Amino acid sequence: MAPDPRRDTGAEARPEKFVFLLLENFTLIAFAGAIEPLRLANLMAGRPLYDWMTVSEGGAPVTASNGVVIQVDGPLGELGRDVVIIVVGGIDVKAAITRPLLTWLRRESRRVAAVGAVCTGAHLLAEAGILD
Repeated sequence: MAPDPRRDTGAEARPEKFVFLLLENFTLIAFAGAIEPLRLANLMAGRPLYDWMTVSEGGAPVTASNGVVIQVDGPLGELGRDVVIIVVGGIDVKAAITRPLLTWLRRESRRVAAVGAVCTGAHLLAEAGILD
């Protein structure tokens, strides 16, 4: 097994960063299934291994497919190279896809560490042309 670079430096590593892009009518259970393991890992480690934020296209609250409204941390913006984007889709994902959203995702996918999706968020990745 390769040595863990976070342990070899003697210094505590910075948390890995995730940005969850919530699309309108996203599936809440898919979002919870993605974010809860990060929270639990932080709890079990007794320190922040993971950090995350939520975004939406305009920074406005997003309604999940079950009607729960989530206040996001902010709008789409320029992200750092060490960030992982996770697109959270849901019902009628095609209606949630806009040209500015595609433009942002294409640009940021070339800059960030990784891009992934849960539920129908993969449809946005396909529309943006960033799936292999």
